Amino acid sequence: MALTVSNNGAVAAASYYLGKNQDALQTSIKRLASGKKIVGGAQDPGTLAVSMKVNAAINRLSGAQNNIRNAQGFLEVQDGLLDTAGKIRHANV
Repeated sequence: MALTVSNNGAVAAASYYLGKNQDALQTSIKRLASGKKIVGGAQDPGTLAVSMKVNAAINRLSGAQNNIRNAQGFLEVQDGLLDTAGKIRHANV
């Protein structure tokens, strides 16, 4: 038995609601699979903004940590240089 679908308002409405229900089903499956209520940034823009701010703060702190390590290395080199210069001076006196 062949099924004929004509292009009318009822079919368009049914198709629209079928699409919406499919999207809702996919979202529910994602939530069940992940175990989280919010599975994407589009579902909660406020939380996404907070997350982006925290990530930016982490990146800034990582940069500061690298700067401190570089400064520590520089100071260790300077200390070694001054120690060597002090040994040379005491050897010549």
